[in-house]
Amino acid sequence: MRFSSLLLLSIVGSCSAFDSKYWKEQQDQLFGSLGIRSDAPSSQVFSPVLSLSEEDTNGLDGMHYNETQPTVKDKKEFVGKKIGFVASHCYEEIELVYGYLYFLRRGATVEIITPSWVPGKIVSCKFVRASLWTKSSRNFDQALNEKYDALLVPGGVWSSTVVRTDSSALKLIQQQKSSKRLLATVCSGTTVLINAGLTKGVPLTGSPSIRIDLENAGGNYKDQPVVSIGNLITGRSPQGRDNELWIQEIANWLNANRN
Repeated sequence: MRFSSLLLLSIVGSCSAFDSKYWKEQQDQLFGSLGIRSDAPSSQVFSPVLSLSEEDTNGLDGMHYNETQPTVKDKKEFVGKKIGFVASHCYEEIELVYGYLYFLRRGATVEIITPSWVPGKIVSCKFVRASLWTKSSRNFDQALNEKYDALLVPGGVWSSTVVRTDSSALKLIQQQKSSKRLLATVCSGTTVLINAGLTKGVPLTGSPSIRIDLENAGGNYKDQPVVSIGNLITGRSPQGRDNELWIQEIANWLNANRN
């Protein structure tokens, strides 16, 4: 997959490029900062993660997605449309990148909206491993003065936690919902609706792991790939075809609401 120039691939060297002396120094430095002596019994419990290959071996690269971009039939389908993704560090990679490329390749203006404290870029994650540096278009405060035809909130536990506890992000989400323009969330991103006060009595979906949170907030949880009601579309997860179906439902909504 070829990514936009706004998405910068983070390349991290593996430990094979360094000798054991280097990693022994790194371990000693880490243990020193934590107050752990390398010869103490606790050093047998805690040890540094030394490489990406070690992460892969232990399953920290998460699930592998097989989604591919569908053929672009109309490169001007969404010309004049403005799409915003609301995210922070460790958003789930596929939940933003797939939609970003989908709408960009069909002529939309696509922006990535991040917290004000982020220094110009955020990082995506695949499960818990950092994967792509992602350039920020503007911050939450700046986005309050913009008009988005669709505002999308991807999941990723850290990203969702940051967004749902940021007052400017919540104001942006509430503003979008009340404007009658499209608001869409997916996976753990749907938890932002709780803090925004947008769940009571509303049919919605999200990761099964947040079902009880949504129900406790008055939401009517549906265990299905996509739930669409009014100008709110929620997606269940990035597994299977859920993410693809979520993006397709967003595209259908935009085409049906062109006025």
